[in-house]
Amino acid sequence: MDGALYRLTGEDDDELWAYARDATGLFDPLPGDRRRVRLLGCAPQGGLERALRHLGGRRAEAGRGYLELLDHAGAAMGSYFVSEVTAREVRPSGHGAELVDLTLDLWCANLLPHSAWPWELRRAGRLDRPGLWRSLGPAGRHAWLSVALWHHGHRGVTDAPPGTVHVLDGRHVLDEDSFYCAIGEAVNGPGGQGRV
Repeated sequence: MDGALYRLTGEDDDELWAYARDATGLFDPLPGDRRRVRLLGCAPQGGLERALRHLGGRRAEAGRGYLELLDHAGAAMGSYFVSEVTAREVRPSGHGAELVDLTLDLWCANLLPHSAWPWELRRAGRLDRPGLWRSLGPAGRHAWLSVALWHHGHRGVTDAPPGTVHVLDGRHVLDEDSFYCAIGEAVNGPGGQGRV
């Protein structure tokens, strides 16, 4: 789907459930890592479409799958495992004819609250200079690292050749997470992954 920023797939055979032009609630966990998410401008299919036929009942649960964050070209930047994906409400969308806004409940442990900003930097291509993480507090640095980790697996990074020298700027290292932010940046560039 043109203009989609998210893709939701089922766990079995990566069955496509929906593309969405936008979403709310992803970065706002409820107790127990539950979330109430609205996928805006989507066309549900597969297991998710079947779940919509049973709103309010037990069979409204589509199951487990993966939520992918897409860049502006539609390529996956990162992916999160989600489970207990349950359809709660569907309404016509202002994003286009035949599209809907879909409210889901789901569980996702790894999508951290402060990770919206680094993901948006990646999506916009503005993660292009060192030190952007330095202004973040402890929770922000932890989320920054989580984005580096989840993004790292999607971008096909190759290791530097043996003997490569990396310079670590330690002036902003305040704790373990800031150390990993700094080393990730020194080895892999801005927003690079620092945990092995």
